[in-house]
Amino acid sequence: MKKKRRLSRSDVTWITVAVLLVLLQFWWIPGDNGSATDSYSNAVDGKLGVYRVLSALFPDVRRETGRLIPQQPSVLLLAGADRSPTEAEQLELSRFVSDGGCLIFAPGYDSPETSLAPLHISTSERPDAALNSSVTSAIATSPVVGPGPAAGAGSSENGDVPSGGSGEGPVEEAGAVTASETPPNADGQVDSGTAESTTSGGSGSGAQNGPAVTTAGNLRRAMLLTAGSSLIEGSVRFYSRAIVNTQGEDWETLVTDESGSVQVAVRRHGRGWIVVSASPDVFSNRSLVQPLNCRLVVRLVERGMRTDSAAAGGLVGGMPVVISEYLNASDSYRSVGALLSPALRLATLQILLVAVLGVWLSFYRFGPARNRMTDQRRALSESAEAVGNLQYQLNDGGTVVRGYLEYVSNQLRRRHGSLVRLDDTEGLVARTGMSADEIRRELADIRTLASAERVAPVSAARAVRWLCRLQQRLSGIRGRHAEPVAGRSAAK
Repeated sequence: MKKKRRLSRSDVTWITVAVLLVLLQFWWIPGDNGSATDSYSNAVDGKLGVYRVLSALFPDVRRETGRLIPQQPSVLLLAGADRSPTEAEQLELSRFVSDGGCLIFAPGYDSPETSLAPLHISTSERPDAALNSSVTSAIATSPVVGPGPAAGAGSSENGDVPSGGSGEGPVEEAGAVTASETPPNADGQVDSGTAESTTSGGSGSGAQNGPAVTTAGNLRRAMLLTAGSSLIEGSVRFYSRAIVNTQGEDWETLVTDESGSVQVAVRRHGRGWIVVSASPDVFSNRSLVQPLNCRLVVRLVERGMRTDSAAAGGLVGGMPVVISEYLNASDSYRSVGALLSPALRLATLQILLVAVLGVWLSFYRFGPARNRMTDQRRALSESAEAVGNLQYQLNDGGTVVRGYLEYVSNQLRRRHGSLVRLDDTEGLVARTGMSADEIRRELADIRTLASAERVAPVSAARAVRWLCRLQQRLSGIRGRHAEPVAGRSAAK
């Protein structure tokens, strides 16, 4: 009968790991949550509204995730990134602006005090004393301005459309933010119903008739400001917890709040322009539901497109607008995380699968030893031979003589009691038939050998042999040439 083969526990473990690696190639369990503040997000802090508004008004608007610096001069938007640019990246941004590009920069809520030395950008946290009494403190839940038409640069109210813009249709369609273009949900996003109600177009212009929306945790120390700008007519409202430092530089103020603090400023840097906003909320979906905020964003992009003839107000035709997502996604491409990036994930999983199969194939050769239950039985004579060989190599025959001498004494005590002892020569002569001189001489030599430290194997063997002969005589065993015992012969 053929024996059934059963999988061991180790085989089940290896199979489970291999199957898991195969499944991860088709379904990546960790997923790709992205960022709640990028241009793919329809959350209140996302930038999807900016992307749609600019895409409808400018000929070339793109997202960039693979590199920080565009390949050609363009308007680069860095608003509320997950991390600040490094020193090397700041130098690259400085060269990019000096070569004719435009940088629109806004630090994140978690870093109100930002300093980019190569770009001469500096922001600081708003002091509580500088806040006007009319400014409303941001709390966990705050009223959101009701949605309305996004009266951007293409609206008929002002009649000025940026170069390359279509100028057809209201910006409301471009600025409407719905959940149809969002990537998988990320941490910090609101549900689709809340996002649609706070970022999609609707009726009303500036009244606070929108529903209460829970703001992000980083807005707890931000303030809802009412600010004015020379770029638009009217006032805008947005959250901010920082101000732009314009001391010592040739800055032009674009947006100021009611307390006189600078919120948005611009300066020339080489052949390009740098536009700094103290708050990323200016570019968020929450802010773009207000028509004037949407128009302000478009005007800021236009300001970065100014040519050298700034007095004429000319724009650079065909200059692309790049919304950079590099600082939101580049953290996952560092160190070991590069192996699990979308570009290298499949190759990494396949290499791991081949390695697991190779280790499994060699597991039984290099793995742990198996326990065998077939123990061989040993004879008693083999143990005696092993002990004898050790004592022969150690030249320790005295231990053997001493042990055998004690054995003979114990046997006499058990058989005859106290009547016969080894020191009783006359009793031994009477029972063994051996001469008294031989018994005295041999026992004296044996006791000497038993107390000695080093005894030759020959001497130990002769002593043990004589003790065996003595024990045989005491037991009544006679050899072929042995003399009869006197007592027994007389009795016969």
